[in-house]
Amino acid sequence: AVQFTDGTSLGKQWSGSGVTGQDLWDQREDGERFSLPFNLYVTHVELHCNSTGSPPNALRVELRNTANTVLSLGTIQGVNRTPAWRKGELNPPLTLIAGTTYRLMAMQENDPLGPAPSYKISLNNSSAGAPWGNLTYRGADAVYVSSMNNGGSYSESPGDDIGFRFGPG
Repeated sequence: AVQFTDGTSLGKQWSGSGVTGQDLWDQREDGERFSLPFNLYVTHVELHCNSTGSPPNALRVELRNTANTVLSLGTIQGVNRTPAWRKGELNPPLTLIAGTTYRLMAMQENDPLGPAPSYKISLNNSSAGAPWGNLTYRGADAVYVSSMNNGGSYSESPGDDIGFRFGPG
């Protein structure tokens, strides 16, 4: 779900229930494809995540357009075994344009071969459909997306959503 640091959100607030996650190692990336009904200036992103030990590389986040061009990136430090919100500054900060489709993707830097210690992005899933209704709330749209080949191709899962939020909003 898209949740902002001022406490507002698009869709249902992050509940933490039903939390699962895929290990991010080798060429795996997890994230969310989304569009917003308004322009939004962002300087950082927060992911609800944890680690499965001490991964050898940083947790990287990238904002991409539909051509898979990286528009902004950052790293999230201090991730441990406890699932929690963790922040990464985006470089450069950017304005997300209303109606434009983006992908927010998370991966472990330098593609270590697994299944060594890795990161997990919290993922809520529901066999009845996306817990947050694919964020159709207030005209937004989002769905969980993953890649097994560094963004060469993507799979979408309409029954899943990751926990992420932007700031300052």
